[in-house]
Amino acid sequence: MQKKVIIALFVIVGASLGVSLLPAVWMGLHVDHLQPLNNSLTNGLIGAIIFYIFSILTAGLIVDQMTEIDKRIKVISLQELLFGGAGFIIGLAIGALISIPLFMLNVPVLNSALPIVLMVVFAYVGFRVAITRQNELIKIFTRKAE
Repeated sequence: MQKKVIIALFVIVGASLGVSLLPAVWMGLHVDHLQPLNNSLTNGLIGAIIFYIFSILTAGLIVDQMTEIDKRIKVISLQELLFGGAGFIIGLAIGALISIPLFMLNVPVLNSALPIVLMVVFAYVGFRVAITRQNELIKIFTRKAE
């Protein structure tokens, strides 16, 4: 069942990427004037087929990795999961706020790749801080007013 869901998700992503990216490919290949080739239905179908083939090759690996992650999550305490998730969300929010000015720049790498890297780094740092310092965080939040 998991494999079928993963394949379906790959096909949906492939179809949407085909619709959005293949017109630029056709223009680069100078065949954008061919109407049967360069339309949304054909582009979506080509993208879906490409990603379907890719999903058949990778769905088994993804299911295996999901099973391994599930086994690891089962042994982690609820407290660690909650603090880690909260730290991850806070770090991701900080990374997104820092990335807003970078999105507005007209420099290709700075407005596309760097914000993603920043968000991933801040999310990871937030996760690690929350996990490693959870005892201190508990003391801060449970301290009674004097």
